[in-house]
This record gives sequence, C-alpha cells and structure tokens, in this order.
Amino acid sequence: MATALTHDQCDFERYKGPQLQALIEDNQVIGQLPVHDTRFLSCAEFVQKYEKTNKPVLIQNCHLDWPAANWRFDSFEAEYGPYLFALYNGQQFSLSEYLQYAQGRAIHDLQPLYLFDDLSKLSPTDDCPKSQILNSYTVPKYFCDDLFTLDPVHLEFEPPVERPRYRWIIIGPPRSGTCLHIDPVGTSAWNTVLLGHKRWVLFPPNTNTSVIQRDGLTAEQWFIQVLPLLDKVETGLIEFTQGPGDTLFVPQGLVITF
Repeated sequence: MATALTHDQCDFERYKGPQLQALIEDNQVIGQLPVHDTRFLSCAEFVQKYEKTNKPVLIQNCHLDWPAANWRFDSFEAEYGPYLFALYNGQQFSLSEYLQYAQGRAIHDLQPLYLFDDLSKLSPTDDCPKSQILNSYTVPKYFCDDLFTLDPVHLEFEPPVERPRYRWIIIGPPRSGTCLHIDPVGTSAWNTVLLGHKRWVLFPPNTNTSVIQRDGLTAEQWFIQVLPLLDKVETGLIEFTQGPGDTLFVPQGLVITF
C-alpha cells in the first residue's frame, strides 16, 4: 500500500511570452528517468534541463524536513481516522474504514479502490482537522512559482481559466491505479511518495492514444496485457517505479498511468 501527495500547477517559464531511503549518488537513471538528489540540483538547472524542455525527472529527498516524512498508517489513522476521505470515484469513507478495506478485502477485489482526496479548497489555517495535512509538508523549491496563484486578470489564457482542482492525498493498495489520462488545462504536476511504491508509465505529448488504450481494462489488466506489447522506441514510453522519498515532476501534456 502506498501514500502520496500530489499537486498540479501552472509553470512560469513555460508561459512567459515551470520509510525514507538512503541518499544516492546524484544524477542516476531509474529505468529511463533521470534522477537527482535535491541537494545537488539547483532551481536554475531544473528549469533549464526539465521545465523548459518539458521532460520528467525524479528528485530525491525533497521531503526530509516534512512532518509527513514520519507518517505511518497507524499514526495517520490515529490522527485522521474518524474523518471522511473521498475515493477516486467520489464515494466517501472514514479513513479508518478505508484502511480496513485496503488492508483486507482489497486483496481479493478485481479493481481495488484507491483514496484520492481533494485538498484543493482547504487552507492551512482552516478550523478543520484535515487542514493540518497541509502543514505536514512544504512545496519543493522547484515548484514554488505558480501562475495560478496570480490574479486571473494577469493570466494570458483566453478565455480566462478557473484554477482546476490541484492538491490531493492518495492512498492505494497493491494493484490499484488510474486509467490513461492527461492532466487538465496545460498543468504540470509534482508527486511525492511517502510510503510504498508507485509504478508509472509516461507517454509523450500528442501520443496516438488509440495505439496504447484498451477500453474496459482495469489498471492492473492494462499493465499485464497491453504494456508488454508496446514498442518503447516507437511509443516513446518511459516506465519506472517511484519509491519512498521520491518526488516526480510530470510536465504538461504527457499521457500518464500509475
């Protein structure tokens, strides 16, 4: 079972005229994805190598000073167990109910349910217990510039675009996952795994989805039945596993599944 925090954002550079693991040697490659340690990757280098070129990258150890780095399922449940969290399909359960499901019946479900709770409308100062989740992490330095934080009159979108939902906490048991999708309104995203692992497949923008999509399959079935048949060179796919403490930058326009 895995726990992750994820944000969508709109990046300045693109729209000007965007269980702890051991420290690793910088600039490795996991699968086909560049990997950096945050201590050795400057904001300027990130912008030049990845934001401006619209390339994904995995950055390790952004979370070391977060209270959320110490989360475990028992402690998280002790704090938030009675409160309602939403699944990806909109159904709501208390956190305790969901964790009981995820650690039990989900093992036998054809399509295990994952928690995908929207925190977009919460503020760290709200008088709401779940708002304390927002005080448990800080936005990594690479993603602090965000056009959606500006007054809408300053945005160069025509017609004006209302900010979509952009901030979630995700918990899922093994075999749970999403269908192929593209993040909305040209947004990029960052995603940090705190516990467990997430397997990802990324496809370039403008990918012909008729080649990679199969209707009616669960995420697990797609990974087993479709992914092995795809030519990595022809499709340009990037496949990798994100582990605890890894922060993934997903640039706008990529077709993704996890």
